[in-house]
Amino acid sequence: MLLFRRLLVAAALRTGVNHVGHFGGMVMKKIFRLIIVLLLSLFLSACGTEPKNTEAATVVITEATVEATEPEITPEPEWFSEAVIDEAVSYLFPLEGEINIPLARELLLPLVEIGNAEAQYYWGYTYDGQFAPSNEEEESLYWYELAAEQEFPKAYLAAALKSDSDETANELIEAARLAGIFEQAPEELGVDGCEFVARYFYSEQKDYESAMDWFLKASDMGSTVAMNRIGLMNFYGQGGIQDYETALNWFLRAANLGNVCAMVNVGAVLLKYYAEEPETLKTAEKWYLKAAEAGVAQAMNWAGYSYVEGIGAYKDYTIAKEWYQKSADAGSSTAMFELGQFYTKGYGVPQDYDIAMEWFIKAYANGRKDSVEDWIDYLLEKQVGINGYFKHYGELIFANP
Repeated sequence: MLLFRRLLVAAALRTGVNHVGHFGGMVMKKIFRLIIVLLLSLFLSACGTEPKNTEAATVVITEATVEATEPEITPEPEWFSEAVIDEAVSYLFPLEGEINIPLARELLLPLVEIGNAEAQYYWGYTYDGQFAPSNEEEESLYWYELAAEQEFPKAYLAAALKSDSDETANELIEAARLAGIFEQAPEELGVDGCEFVARYFYSEQKDYESAMDWFLKASDMGSTVAMNRIGLMNFYGQGGIQDYETALNWFLRAANLGNVCAMVNVGAVLLKYYAEEPETLKTAEKWYLKAAEAGVAQAMNWAGYSYVEGIGAYKDYTIAKEWYQKSADAGSSTAMFELGQFYTKGYGVPQDYDIAMEWFIKAYANGRKDSVEDWIDYLLEKQVGINGYFKHYGELIFANP
């Protein structure tokens, strides 16, 4: 490289000298070119170094590039989590329109999976009360407890109200108290927090006046659970005067926002206190069927009963049996008992004492004692249903007393 630069400079000099005599007019141009060549030579000299190990240099560059472009794994930004949870909450407590549990869960799931305590708390809420069949409600306690383990304040009270252990519940309530739950303003607690504080005063303290106050605050924020509970308190005269019309209005308000428990209550109030009005039966049936289609066992049982008796529609034992079957599959011991009678009497199904006995024993094993034992004894005295009896004898023996 050094030799090349020297030859380049010498050639440039020779070119300049040889051409001075022949091209006097071009001297200045040649000198200018010579200066350019000299400057280029000096530049190359200043930049030149010994040859490098190209392979080694490539490795260094490659490693540096990989290190520089490797993505960093960071926790979800706090603002992002809050925005997602706020949107999910808007689907759980809509000021207008029906509750959308599937969409709320879809939003919460990614945060639940990475252990976000607030997301776990609201995930548990979607399994609480109106949102899930009774046999799934224990899911809510599991998620409340997970959130409580991370010291999420509202989860303490939520878990306490679901706990079967008085000792555990008292510990969680004390933790909620220390976290300042009962001193927080409604806006700080949010709709769900107000609801759980109301339930605390209602269930634990039997302070119906305070409970009503907090349920009203929760209902103003969109809680259909609170609206339904206010209806019940008016219906039973808790915390005020017994008023069926006011109760019905609260039930309707919650039912129109998608609360399935309120739908059942609308049907019940209409049938019991407004049955003399011509359109009442049809309206009651509409709400019961809507709740039944949403999977509420009590509503399914009423739907079955309505088709047995022809209330609001017509008698159809086959349809009635289908509703009782759905309710039994959801865990209703009442529906199991009714199915036992269907197979005993042959209502909408072939008469089969063995299957009848199986359903009576399942009803007993699931907590239905009233009248069930009499039917079991009746079939045994008639010496029918024996195969069904021995097939499910274990269920009867190990059933809860």
